[in-house]
Amino acid sequence: MNKSVNCRAVGHETKQWYQRRVRANLKKCNEKVQLLIRNDTTMGTIILNTLLHDKMPISKSGKNGVMIVATNQDSKTETFLVRVNKDKQEEFFDKLEECKTSPPK
Repeated sequence: MNKSVNCRAVGHETKQWYQRRVRANLKKCNEKVQLLIRNDTTMGTIILNTLLHDKMPISKSGKNGVMIVATNQDSKTETFLVRVNKDKQEEFFDKLEECKTSPPK
């Protein structure tokens, strides 16, 4: 069930916007799906690590973006804009929606 996509994450941190090259991974974790976004570097620093659930707001943003509202490791709600290739936006968004509404088999 592992699914991964190269993308860019745009976020707001300490009153400044940042954009990072990242890799988004979807992994099966017990009966739920884990969304793991980490830097696309040798160290692979984790930016977001959360379980998808049916009440998590996910929406399309523009031609190539997917907006995700999640709780970060400091228990604060944060909005992440994940930019993927235009041809992969629909596929990535549909996979996120599918995984948050029905557990993987």
